[in-house]
Amino acid sequence: MAAFGSDGRPACRHFLAGSCMHGEACRFSHAVVDTRKRVPCRHFFAGGCRNGESCPYSHDLDAPSESREHALLAVVEARTAPTFALDVECVATGPTHRDRAVAQIGLVDEQLRVVLNLFVKPKAPVVSYLTPLTGITRELIDSQGIAIEEAVAALKTRLPVSAVLVGTNVGQDATWLGLKTPSDFASLLDLSPLFKVWDPARRKFAYFGQDHLAKCWLGHPRPPGVSHDAVGDAATSMMLLHAFLTVRRDPARLAMLHHATLNTPRDPSFAARHPVFEGVCQGNLQTCKCNAPHFL
Repeated sequence: MAAFGSDGRPACRHFLAGSCMHGEACRFSHAVVDTRKRVPCRHFFAGGCRNGESCPYSHDLDAPSESREHALLAVVEARTAPTFALDVECVATGPTHRDRAVAQIGLVDEQLRVVLNLFVKPKAPVVSYLTPLTGITRELIDSQGIAIEEAVAALKTRLPVSAVLVGTNVGQDATWLGLKTPSDFASLLDLSPLFKVWDPARRKFAYFGQDHLAKCWLGHPRPPGVSHDAVGDAATSMMLLHAFLTVRRDPARLAMLHHATLNTPRDPSFAARHPVFEGVCQGNLQTCKCNAPHFL
């Protein structure tokens, strides 16, 4: 929804961003000074703002999510903070969909270069490696797995505290690894809300998994039988971010991609095809029987 000034005219986006070359001659409203405190400061969320308390923009970590996304996208586009895509793969340590332990960590930079690819040996006994989903096997973990503490320490040495971490539900990945802001990174940019599409038939926004987005936005459908991989999924997240940034100011192309994303048939997820695999619930909302809380 467009913002409006107190004079009833649409707000000037350039003025909201900090300056407008048209000044008082601008046909859009500049009567929006008070609303700037609700616009997050992109420098603050990138790791620091030299204006401190005198900054006219918000340093509030609880700012509205869409405004924070806009600010973070501006940071990523301007490359004022390093951006990394993070992904983890987990194996099952029990029968419920919450019984999981990190088994692979993948980190990719803005140029799609692999920064980190580590396998982790879980402390708890593994009930299932979920190999068709994760690509992880007992042999792989036995030969290459390291302790989670060693893996996270290695990750932190490669992750600047000013970093923006991106990914699909990347907040959960950061939680798995015990990463916290501002000590370990500056900001999280979850890709899921960026690609949401209004579904008029269901009268609500539709959200999509990474595989479907890769098929519709990148032309990269996942071949049948090919498992996930933390590094590959992190690279896909970065490519999706680049694709979104390319078209986000092009309403026609964005609308075309939204239409394709909403109307292209979705392939059933692993959880939909295998509600229970090797005795482990996969957390499908429609078929879950373990009654464990779902991840947000």
